[in-house]
Amino acid sequence: MTSATLFSLCSAALVGIGLFGLLLHQDPLRRIVALNVLGAGTFLLFGAIARRGAVDGLPSDPVPQAMVITGVVVAFAGSALAVSIVRRLAALDALDGPDGPDGPDAPSSIEPSDDAPRDASARGSGDSDGEVGGKSGAGSTGVDDAPRRGVNGGAFDGRPRRSSIEPDGRASMEGR
Repeated sequence: MTSATLFSLCSAALVGIGLFGLLLHQDPLRRIVALNVLGAGTFLLFGAIARRGAVDGLPSDPVPQAMVITGVVVAFAGSALAVSIVRRLAALDALDGPDGPDGPDAPSSIEPSDDAPRDASARGSGDSDGEVGGKSGAGSTGVDDAPRRGVNGGAFDGRPRRSSIEPDGRASMEGR
């Protein structure tokens, strides 16, 4: 068994382990690690392909080597980005708490709120004067009168909110 064959078999084993971990685990960090193992197997396969040419007495091909080096750099950057996104999502989930961002009594995004019209006849599609938009009187319940809603039915007031992770690991949101 030559070294190129051994490297090819090891790369196939790494790709298989990476695919198994990617399909089996639900935790995002474990999936990132499994994706990195799969990538390492791919890089090893490219290295084995580049080595096969050198075994036959030919000079080794620099293109697969350059692709491996570029792939390692891109994989490192992608892993760093994925870990930072997972950390940010975990911090926002911790900030929201177990009941969501607005607490246990917040209406869900599926259910209509009490102040929103429930059917087309309640929206006020105009009256006999020919007005369009349902703004015919003081008691109108037109679409434009309903308050704007954000995620999970929470009121949206248009102010930007900023989330950040403090140096001690706590998450904070400004503007709430």
